[in-house]
Amino acid sequence: NASGFKGVGCNHGVFQARLVAAGKPIYLGRSGTAEGAALLYARARAAAALAEEMEEEMELQKNQVINTKELRVNLDLLQM
Repeated sequence: NASGFKGVGCNHGVFQARLVAAGKPIYLGRSGTAEGAALLYARARAAAALAEEMEEEMELQKNQVINTKELRVNLDLLQM
């Protein structure tokens, strides 16, 4: 694109940052420079990646809790 940065476009001399999530464009903000808008884009991408990582970690922890509960039930049955 003309700005030289992914997710950054220029409209009447103002640089705008956008990304697409779930097929929908998300407006991130605007800046007087392409670099400033690129920073908005980079921060949004980093936040999205962190959120995804946290969701995966929460799912792993949830599965560990379920496995621990199943193990306790099985141990209780063996002790009967």
